[in-house]
Amino acid sequence: SSAMIFFIIIGAMIFAKFLTLSGLPDVLLTYVSGLAMPRHFILGMILFIYIVLGAFLDVVAMLAITLPLFFPLLSGLGFDGVWLAVITIKLVEIAVITPPIGLNVYVVKSSVGDTVSLSNLFRGIMPFFLMDVLTLIILVIFPQISLWLPSRMF
Repeated sequence: SSAMIFFIIIGAMIFAKFLTLSGLPDVLLTYVSGLAMPRHFILGMILFIYIVLGAFLDVVAMLAITLPLFFPLLSGLGFDGVWLAVITIKLVEIAVITPPIGLNVYVVKSSVGDTVSLSNLFRGIMPFFLMDVLTLIILVIFPQISLWLPSRMF
């Protein structure tokens, strides 16, 4: 398991270097900036992509593939880096409980054994999933919530 994670991280580093050398993030930023879409709509599309990817990919793989592309794009659109990190972590929390690959649900299933079925566990996480989505919406609408403490530090 550790070797697999390290191979993913090494591959992500190579992928990020490739993206930097190819100039793809700059081209993508120029293209997206030229579109007649508000920046929050673009953010919403990227949030949706993260939620869909989180249902099918491991967290490390998802972050390794998307961050080298999405972070420069969103930073270039004027979003704060600390706020983007908080939003990304919230999306990762949602991803680890989203079916069919909700890894945290499978961890709970392995610890409870056969006393609770997997379908009951996925039904049981729905209130947590909905509250995570509500928290994500609040953080997107009011970014000052996640930026207050860092603004006091520096």
